[in-house]
Amino acid sequence: RASGAPRPCVPSCVTRPRSTRCARWVTPCRGVAVNTDTPDASLRAPPTRPPVVIYEDDDLIAIDKPCGLSFHSDDLTRVHSGLATEPAPGLLAVVRSLQEAGELRGTYYKGELHSVHRLDKVTSGICVFAKSKKAAQALRESFRTRKAHKYYVALTSKKPSKKMGTVRGGMTQARRGAWKLVREQTKKKDEEGDEEDDGAARKKKKTTTAPAITKFVARGVAIDGEPFRFFVMKPITGKTHQLRVACKSLGAPLLGDTTYGGSAAKASDRTYLHAAAMRFAVPVFIAAEGKEREDGNDGTNGSSRVVEIFCKPSFGKLWVRSPWFHETWNACGFGDAEKGDVDVWFTDQPLLRSSVEEFGET
Repeated sequence: RASGAPRPCVPSCVTRPRSTRCARWVTPCRGVAVNTDTPDASLRAPPTRPPVVIYEDDDLIAIDKPCGLSFHSDDLTRVHSGLATEPAPGLLAVVRSLQEAGELRGTYYKGELHSVHRLDKVTSGICVFAKSKKAAQALRESFRTRKAHKYYVALTSKKPSKKMGTVRGGMTQARRGAWKLVREQTKKKDEEGDEEDDGAARKKKKTTTAPAITKFVARGVAIDGEPFRFFVMKPITGKTHQLRVACKSLGAPLLGDTTYGGSAAKASDRTYLHAAAMRFAVPVFIAAEGKEREDGNDGTNGSSRVVEIFCKPSFGKLWVRSPWFHETWNACGFGDAEKGDVDVWFTDQPLLRSSVEEFGET
């Protein structure tokens, strides 16, 4: 395939008695440039590689979002900092512009797109868009009711207070656009049996919001002889800065995260947080010929299919240019999951476990 040449994104699908499983992943791109002259990583211009479609079917597309690109076109940070004269276009605006020009890599689709969920500006990876209002409504409901299983990978140079567990607590806004976690003092055990202990000396605080819940597993890796910690995180909720705040609360802010990692983070080429995998069910309500079915009250036929999407990071020298990442990716369980036709992901890690049965009848 010639570099930059568009082609339809045809997912690999396996039809099974109870579900249709679809998955597609991409190979990391090398040599992506970034403006290293800007002192603050959060203010750097987005990488020159544009968004690319990594998965597509009749109901949705999934984009590999570059880090440094806001979802909306209302990011005034660079304007206020004197680094730009007008707000940079956001992800959706960029994607639609590429659609109109016929330059959106990975697809020939030029139809409507509806947002389903969002990623922070510094986060790269999987971002899903629906092709119809009905598909968008169904997908948003899956995310809202926690029926979408999302997995992120992250990197830190600090040792977390524990290797695995659940970070749970209310999210309250702090200064300068940051957030902080308000956790309970009491000990609890979740359904996987891990213990949360915030210490008897911690003062209990009240919060008016529903708690943010993040399950995680961390493992040590050596990069050029230096120790790092590789996180695999499964957020149960979807709060602003949730994963970044969770790592900060563990004493291990993400590498390159200037908001929560201090001045030392400015030396990194990016914030090392990436949406790596996703699994969710989609109602079957689009016929092969593209017309809505009439055998269900809501346009569905009463069944659903499970969609699985994988995406390795395509930017970040400690990921893309390091052989350790691909070894760790496989060792953590992504290697087995992305082969397809696997009912249970992360069988040896109850905190991260995902089963097709959790999506109900399909």
